[in-house]
Amino acid sequence: MKESNRKSTGFRDTIVYDLPILADIGILRIEKAIIRFPRNDTIDIGALCYLRRSNKRRISRLGGDAIGRVVDITSLSQARCHIVRRILAGVSTLARNGSYSWETLRSIVRNWLRFIDWCDSNSVDENLTENDGARIAFSEYSEHLLERIRRETLKQNTASRYQKDVLALFRDHLDIAEVARGVRSINASLQSVAPTQVADENMQRRVLSVCESMFSEFSTFVLGGANYPFKFSVPSYLGWPVDHLWVFPIPRWVMTPSERHVREELGNGHWCYDYENGRLAQLDEIVGRYCNPFAAKRSLELAKANLSEANKDKRHSRRQRLAILAHNAFALMFAANTGINYAQLRALRWNKHYEVGKESQGFCEIKSRASGKLVSFTVEARFLSKFKQFLKLREYLIGSGNDPEHLFIGKSHDGELHDIGKNLFWRFFGICKRLDPELENIGPRIWRACKSDWLVRNTDIGTAALVLQNTEATVQSAYTAGSETQSQEEFSHYFSELASRILQFRDQELDGIVRSSVGACSDFGQPLEEEKSPQVSDCRQPEGCLFCSKYVVHADDLDIRKLMSLRYCITRTAHLSDSVEHFDSMYGSVLDRIAMIISLISDVSEEHKDLVARVQVEVEEVGQLDPYWGAKLDAYEFLGVVQR
Repeated sequence: MKESNRKSTGFRDTIVYDLPILADIGILRIEKAIIRFPRNDTIDIGALCYLRRSNKRRISRLGGDAIGRVVDITSLSQARCHIVRRILAGVSTLARNGSYSWETLRSIVRNWLRFIDWCDSNSVDENLTENDGARIAFSEYSEHLLERIRRETLKQNTASRYQKDVLALFRDHLDIAEVARGVRSINASLQSVAPTQVADENMQRRVLSVCESMFSEFSTFVLGGANYPFKFSVPSYLGWPVDHLWVFPIPRWVMTPSERHVREELGNGHWCYDYENGRLAQLDEIVGRYCNPFAAKRSLELAKANLSEANKDKRHSRRQRLAILAHNAFALMFAANTGINYAQLRALRWNKHYEVGKESQGFCEIKSRASGKLVSFTVEARFLSKFKQFLKLREYLIGSGNDPEHLFIGKSHDGELHDIGKNLFWRFFGICKRLDPELENIGPRIWRACKSDWLVRNTDIGTAALVLQNTEATVQSAYTAGSETQSQEEFSHYFSELASRILQFRDQELDGIVRSSVGACSDFGQPLEEEKSPQVSDCRQPEGCLFCSKYVVHADDLDIRKLMSLRYCITRTAHLSDSVEHFDSMYGSVLDRIAMIISLISDVSEEHKDLVARVQVEVEEVGQLDPYWGAKLDAYEFLGVVQR
């Protein structure tokens, strides 16, 4: 723990405690306490002991609230000190138990601070350990959240999280079980979460190709102890004149063709290294690049020494940098293969004693017991060999140090191991874009959507939920948006195929064509449903004709009138349906298809657009229906079903 002494007006002495706080450490002055999460993120929880304080965080070089908030020293409340002490004890217990990830635990604490800040800003009773006082405060805070939802200044799911975190701390750590009695619960709404869009499949292939090359090439080089410079095979889709780059043990470890083209403009051209031929340059090749021959010679000697050192030391820092790149490439491939989200990826604990379950339908489950808990995830069986290669790479990165508890690890420049942090993939994509500047950042959430989309299309919702370890409702609402590019391509193909069946002239007849009440049929009696058709194709049902691949229509008065007459009859009899939902389930797709066909006919020419407008007026306003549908409507009128 670290003590900070500040005597200025408004400041107080603070003590920083690292979570989890050991049970035998007594916090005598809770009002001084600042708690520190991993990676120096701190929260000034002791400031809550003062009823008057600034809500503004004071950021220090340590991050978070390490300086401490400005408070009114005279507003110290012993009742509030008691509450903060109990909350801190509960948070520390949760940290020791590993019940939540550090991100979730930090969010819970901040949501409690948000609640207390609101209470003190609105003169709510400071004593929240009594049932009545706690219930009133919680009720008024919940109403405040609901009002913000109504004013659209707060999302419903965010408000739900705020309320539930405060409620959990009241119940579990302040022992006030009745705090929510009579208070409206704010439930999260899956519908308010926009489904994650699936990445373009071509972009998925490009990202995975780059990751595959980095992981395979770099892990093989590092584990095999090969010498620099080494040939790094790049994905063929890049279309470069050569299919490889040469890697050297320096900060600019490769130089792409585009970088070599502007090498003179780079801050440091590293002229001693021949990136094109994979060797050190000759003195006469580079002497003109330096201020004098001596400088060129000295630079070349240093380059030779650097290369020799990197080849002698199999744990050289530059080798370990490549190992980290291979590690990060695999982490992204792992996220794509398992559909795991980033929080789960960071929290995934590991023990080298693991089991591989029996393969089933191309998948196998990997199980390990780490920190006393069973960890399992499902990968494609063909991915297993890459996973085993990764474990060897992980052992290389750890070296002779202690085995970290997490599967994925980071390594600082000084060789210290740590967790993978918040922004691993964004930094990694910055490196990947040196190879392909057009790569898109596809993070774990999008890979999860891609995985779900593939599983749903190739298996079913249940299997997708099982592999992703989610509920079917969550998979359906959050991860089945589908690829926008794929959807556009499918719709474009579908639209073009339908447009090809619109015949512009009566003499443009097909062999064996048969007239129908909605147009014509090119092969009557042999119905063939379109793919994913919402209606059953049946030659005896006019509606079914519209979704049959044998259906054709003429872009003229006769067939346009047939379609509009069918639509008119459907809308005139809509009141016979049990409900709006029932009508939509019966005729919604039919009306959509009629509208689509008429739109395609209108797009043929300006004359066709005028023709469609004229026929619509004659059918819907004058009542000049096609004879077949006119007779149908007369029968309905005779039976008293409709009135004209």
